[in-house]
Amino acid sequence: MAFNLPPETLQKIFDYINDDDFNTFQSLILVNRDWCQNSIMLLWKKPFHNKLRFKNLYKIISVILAFLDDERKQYLNITDARLEIQAKVLFDYPSFIKELNFKAIVFLLKEWINRKEKIRPILAPDYFTTHEKEYIAKFNDYKYMEVITPKALFINQERIAFVDAIYHVISRNNNALKSLILDKPYMVMYDMFKPFYQEIISSNPGFLNQLELINFYYDRNCPEILEEFSKITNNLKSIHIGFQYHISDCMGEDGLIQFIKSQNNLEHVALDGYEGSRLADIHNSLITQAHSLRTFKIWFTDIDLNCLNFLGECQNLEELEFGCIDFYSVYEGNFPKLKKLKIYDPYFIDHEINHSIPLSLITNVGKYLSKCVFMVDSEHSLSLIQTIATSCPNLVSLTFRIQSRNELDELIKHFDDKFQKLEVLKICNYFGDDDEYWMIDECIREFFLKIPKNVRKLDISKWVINIKLLEDYLHCIKRPLKKFQFTFHGEIHEIGNLVKKFSIEKSWSIKGVAPTSRFYYCHIIKIEWD
Repeated sequence: MAFNLPPETLQKIFDYINDDDFNTFQSLILVNRDWCQNSIMLLWKKPFHNKLRFKNLYKIISVILAFLDDERKQYLNITDARLEIQAKVLFDYPSFIKELNFKAIVFLLKEWINRKEKIRPILAPDYFTTHEKEYIAKFNDYKYMEVITPKALFINQERIAFVDAIYHVISRNNNALKSLILDKPYMVMYDMFKPFYQEIISSNPGFLNQLELINFYYDRNCPEILEEFSKITNNLKSIHIGFQYHISDCMGEDGLIQFIKSQNNLEHVALDGYEGSRLADIHNSLITQAHSLRTFKIWFTDIDLNCLNFLGECQNLEELEFGCIDFYSVYEGNFPKLKKLKIYDPYFIDHEINHSIPLSLITNVGKYLSKCVFMVDSEHSLSLIQTIATSCPNLVSLTFRIQSRNELDELIKHFDDKFQKLEVLKICNYFGDDDEYWMIDECIREFFLKIPKNVRKLDISKWVINIKLLEDYLHCIKRPLKKFQFTFHGEIHEIGNLVKKFSIEKSWSIKGVAPTSRFYYCHIIKIEWD
């Protein structure tokens, strides 16, 4: 019974559950105190996010503020009982937090402050400047903030004061952080956050010296922040850098290069939006991590012929992702451990692209690949489908852009003798105009009939199908998909009745039928079977 399970068994059970499986955790909370505590610990690992389905997520701000001392509460003017800041709480929630996302914190703070506006007293516009305490935030030192009015200045200072307090609670009650996201909270606030980031890093280095992931927005002022990080953390596993757009010089690349070189075993690197002239130098610094690098992603970056040559040193790569970069620069390499390859079309490039190089890359590494995502220009889709079909015999997951009947016919043609190990199939993008829906109906029927037998998850949510097509599909299959997602034009209850009918007739165990979102007059539907 669950009540008598030893701690080590419980731990194995919870290790098996995905950290983002909120529904499961919320159910386990109700079992008993041990199950509840284990669930709470995992739910609070990453409490700061912007998932819209959690409409009351801002309330976690009240929970964290409950751990402040009375002096700090008075300073922030949050002593009113109507603010729902409890005097006692069941668990030491801040000690469970392993990821800080400053953008999400500011987002939740904004909502919390707005909802409590009528309860909290109105403060003077210069309150935080004239009532500065011995906390991390030093409002009198922030002289270069880009704000227009005193009210705007106060709003930003208030958010900083609350972020300061939240960071104090978490760093004081927590052994070590694992993930830190220093994203750009708001355009008007970022100048204020720059010195604040530097100060919080240096204020409690022990809280950050076990970091495994850093995700940050990089501009001219980042080298100083990275210099602080280089002093305290050298065992990062993952770095995601989003560069400031439209800045092409004086980016302080030396600081970034030194930061990368200071790491011992980087495994995952993502670069987004670099427009400077030293990309090759940044990439070459990754040669120091060639022994451990497993994932490399690059998006929206102007690169030359030599910028990706460093990948030839990275023989342990398991995932490559190229997003909206010129294909002629993709390294024609052989990566014996590569499992995932993702290529997104460089739609903004106005000169001729040599698509033979990604085709050569697929030919070289296809036998290793288990997952592919290809969102490429329609002109080259046919040759790409042929190359994938002949070069990737072990493919388990495929995401592909289909924009014409010819492309779909080419894909279907290979279903009989290729893609025999395929379990996940996702077709992206619309194809055909409004007056071609009958043609789409016909080719979808053929598509349904020839789907590889091992496919368990099918996502065609960019295609609109009707109740007759769905009925034809359910009639012809012997076993249901585990997950099936599509766009439906019609009454939702029709789908529920139809799925229930076939599930009873064929003894299928249905898990759920529900709309996930709406598109004009259509609904995106997800059906799940056990």
